[in-house]
Amino acid sequence: MKTVSTMCRFCLNTCPVDAVVKDGRLISVKRKPVPGVTVRRFCPKNAAAPHIVYAPDRITSPLVRNNADRNQNFQKVSWNTVLSDMADRLLFYKNKYGPESVAWLKGTGEDWGPVWQYTQRFMHAFGSPNVIGNGSLCHATRALPAFITYGTGTRPDTLNAECIIVWGKNDKTSSPPDYNLLMEGIRHGAKLIVIDPVKTDIADSSDLWLQIKPGCDGILAMSMMQVIIAENLYDSHFVAEWTTGFDRLTEEVRNYAPEYVASSIWLTPKEIRQAARLYAGSKPACIADGNGLDMNADVTRNVRAVCMLRALCGNLDIKGGDVFPQKVPVRDMSLKDALNPKVKPVTAGYPLFSSFNKGGGSPVSTVIPDAILDKKPYPIRALIIQASNPLVTAANSLRVAEALKQVEFLVVIDLFMTRTAGQADIFLPATTTFETTQLNIAGLNANRMLLQEKVIEPLGDSRPGWQIIFDLAGALKLDEAFPFQTVEEAIDFQLEPSGITVRQMREHPDGLTLQKPEFEKYRQHGFNTPSGKVEFYSETLSEYGYEPIPSFELSRAGRITFDYAKEKYPLAGISGEKSGWFVHSRYRNISWIIEKEPEPFIDLHPDDAELRGIKDNDSVRIISPNGEIFMKVRLSDSVRCGTVRVPWGWGEHDLRFNINSLTDDAERDSVASTPSVRAFMCDVIKRD
Repeated sequence: MKTVSTMCRFCLNTCPVDAVVKDGRLISVKRKPVPGVTVRRFCPKNAAAPHIVYAPDRITSPLVRNNADRNQNFQKVSWNTVLSDMADRLLFYKNKYGPESVAWLKGTGEDWGPVWQYTQRFMHAFGSPNVIGNGSLCHATRALPAFITYGTGTRPDTLNAECIIVWGKNDKTSSPPDYNLLMEGIRHGAKLIVIDPVKTDIADSSDLWLQIKPGCDGILAMSMMQVIIAENLYDSHFVAEWTTGFDRLTEEVRNYAPEYVASSIWLTPKEIRQAARLYAGSKPACIADGNGLDMNADVTRNVRAVCMLRALCGNLDIKGGDVFPQKVPVRDMSLKDALNPKVKPVTAGYPLFSSFNKGGGSPVSTVIPDAILDKKPYPIRALIIQASNPLVTAANSLRVAEALKQVEFLVVIDLFMTRTAGQADIFLPATTTFETTQLNIAGLNANRMLLQEKVIEPLGDSRPGWQIIFDLAGALKLDEAFPFQTVEEAIDFQLEPSGITVRQMREHPDGLTLQKPEFEKYRQHGFNTPSGKVEFYSETLSEYGYEPIPSFELSRAGRITFDYAKEKYPLAGISGEKSGWFVHSRYRNISWIIEKEPEPFIDLHPDDAELRGIKDNDSVRIISPNGEIFMKVRLSDSVRCGTVRVPWGWGEHDLRFNINSLTDDAERDSVASTPSVRAFMCDVIKRD
């Protein structure tokens, strides 16, 4: 029996854990305590770790199909055979249609960091610019407005804040580490404002809960800024010294007085004024925003307004505010300079969003079906999908299914035969987080050097993501770009600018901190924007043809999908409920987990249920113009009358549960290509 310090990547939190191993087998996983934090939320994924690693349906051998229409069963093959076959097929498409005809779609099922970096390096060496993530649906859509406004992302210092706004987020189920910090901050006396259309557990214990109309977050932020400016509650010294465009902001927010906008966003003027005064009157204060802001067709302007609210009150990069990262210097592993500048990425229709992260690939995943089905801007003929299940998790799953059916060559890298993997020509078996050594990139953005250490040997013939990429590069004779014999060599190469090595990290399994925490770092070199200041008015957005200051039409507040059909579909469906037992569509095949939460329930207000003759626990159809799904009902006043909350991520083993059979991807954010999948018009009908 031994205990190994490593990182858990069974969700997105990259928690330091102790893994217990006996006779080469993983026995248990426990998250390490955080110094100074006494609140400790149970993590279901830690408890489930051995059940996931040793799941009976896990696939540990490469699989191929030998017929073009994919109606034959998979056959086991060796790695040499599958890599040779893949290399031949990829070279065929490269030589006949150009390297850009090949795309790689990377999901969150494996660490974003190192494998993402190696994927970019591989695709760039191959000659394709089409390395694509799912950022148009998650996180990156919040990162871009922050970069535009003040040059970087932020992290809410909830532990030291006087006031905390939790905006479109429920960390109790989605992020236990962040929930622990939030609760610790509240225990220390912080006031809590929650902005969410659903009464979550966090909202139920808040000082002020704003049950906003889905998708109207930007209007609320503009209205709060109108109150703050009109009542002279903003940080005048910070605004005068460190911002540009304040006069234009002041002029714009005059259109958003609470008395004018409140009813359009399902709030009262009193609630808006209370929130504005509490936030502006508390210093320091921070805003913890989440996916509730991400998945709607107004995401860029919505999040821009929230970013401006932070800056207006001077809460940027101060203790207890929204802190700027202290990044560890690392080598950019991409090879963008080697790409043919005449070859535009398939995401070129969204130039600002697809290129703002200089060290990352393009986050515009919504363009993949466009390229396959509509040949816009050109056809994608070969697609590699790694650790992603778009057939369940992407908007308008019927359209995604057609795209996967039509793509000429499909490779999936995963642990299990997911819905998406079932459509593949080739399946490559990956390892879990406990079967590989790699660098924790998330820590690098927080001034921490942490190594995810291999705990057990890979099961069967599975291989780590990095090794699959390295081996495929070898099969394609891309040795110059991939000279590394081991992952340790690759990590040392990447970390060379920092002066830290794998050996040093292994000597410090709890992590290395390179710099002392610093605040107000902008006072040394300014903000990382063209003006060197916070930009309320963005010349960058203007140059790209976008609005330089957020502006909203109240008549279209929320931009709910299928709003044109609300007479036939009168309920506003709210997606996004997440269970702590799952991550997106993952782990719904693990029997130990399914026993804890065996089926999905919608939340329907009792008044809406009575109108439809529906009782608690009834089976119902949820219908939209795109399709229908089937679930049971939980009567609840956690949702407003006229809305229904539909759980997210179900559908992996029963498509009748898949919420994305109801959503659409036609109307999108003009900057980020994000469809409005958080809110859609629908109806609920009792099943006979």
